[in-house]
Amino acid sequence: MNQLTFLIGVFISTISFSQSSIFNSAFKGNSFVQIGSSLHYMTPSTLHFTGNNFDFSLNHSVLSNKGSTTSQPLLRQALSVEFGHNIRRGVLLSLNWDQMGYGLTNQVLEVTGNITPGIDNLSGLPATSNNTFVSMDTIGFTFNVGRSNRVTLQANLCQNLFRTAKRGFVINAVYGLGAGIVHSTSTTTFGSALQPNIKSLSGFSVAANAGLRFEFLRHFYVLTNLSGVMLSNQNLRLDVSDGSQSVKGTLGYGQATVFVGSVFSFKNRKSCDCPKF
Repeated sequence: MNQLTFLIGVFISTISFSQSSIFNSAFKGNSFVQIGSSLHYMTPSTLHFTGNNFDFSLNHSVLSNKGSTTSQPLLRQALSVEFGHNIRRGVLLSLNWDQMGYGLTNQVLEVTGNITPGIDNLSGLPATSNNTFVSMDTIGFTFNVGRSNRVTLQANLCQNLFRTAKRGFVINAVYGLGAGIVHSTSTTTFGSALQPNIKSLSGFSVAANAGLRFEFLRHFYVLTNLSGVMLSNQNLRLDVSDGSQSVKGTLGYGQATVFVGSVFSFKNRKSCDCPKF
């Protein structure tokens, strides 16, 4: 609701402050805000569980949306919010917040490693295994990341592909790179006691993206964007009282996002018909 109110305010400001000059959304000094919804497709990943009393891996694990009962990676919805600024003409610097959730689907796990006898009274995983296959239908082991918050600093180039005479309709190509940190909220059924949701600064991510921005009325646009993301979890906590217990794993996934956004300026320019704040 807050985002919708903001966009309506930008629209009203645009009408109120419009002038006869032609506004170029790619000019230096312009800012933008966009809100989007994403779909993801995650590739299989190896999850490494470590602690004082265990060291094992789940090889080629399929991760998907929480609560899924299928053994195939699914497309998932997620929320993205991005605020940026044109540091020079056609060069965009932005901060993106992206939230998603994932977990192990119901599948046959390939387990390698060791668990000290008597430590694990819940999951039913074997104490010693070497590429051992275990069906999740027969054990109580679960692993879910209910929220994975990715905060990314992005640098993009904006290149014009098409525009009408007065820029009433413009198509721009937007592409670039990004890197950032990951904060996760996870829960696992494993060990001697059930653990609550545990929050941790879990790792980092890098991404490459490319998309098309369809601009209307000079200030509003729809951006269709494709990204390839590598998310490296280095410290997903397992136990609030034991810092040695963690999960590591590098996840790769493709992300398709549709944004709606607006371009505006914080500066009062005589040669700009953009909304002023």
